[in-house]
Amino acid sequence: INNAHSGFAQVDLLFLLHKMWQGSDKIIANIASSITMRWDTSNRDPKYRTEKLALDDACQYLWNKAGWPHIMLFKPCATATERMAHWNGNKVSPEAIADFLIYCINQKQFRIQQVGIAINPDVGPNKNNLGK
Repeated sequence: INNAHSGFAQVDLLFLLHKMWQGSDKIIANIASSITMRWDTSNRDPKYRTEKLALDDACQYLWNKAGWPHIMLFKPCATATERMAHWNGNKVSPEAIADFLIYCINQKQFRIQQVGIAINPDVGPNKNNLGK
């Protein structure tokens, strides 16, 4: 699971793992961000979106380059982590994200070919703000 955001480190790690695991029956699950699907000019870190866009692009490139290792890309929205402590809006719990990621990784009937999955908190009238 590639979730080590620090500049472009996720992209570097993805290419390194893809090369090391070329042709092997492994999965590289990348944690990107839904910020790449919209413009958010209020983001406190203006480079963050660009770094995550690079991860999106690298995943698409490697997905089309070879079937294995399998590349997954998850794009959670605001998640209840330290990075989003300043955000007062609805957030998804890290546990809910992890549960969904594990569910996708454990699929044996099929390979998930969706390159990006946006995960939003459920804020219906009877839901709490953690998406559980």
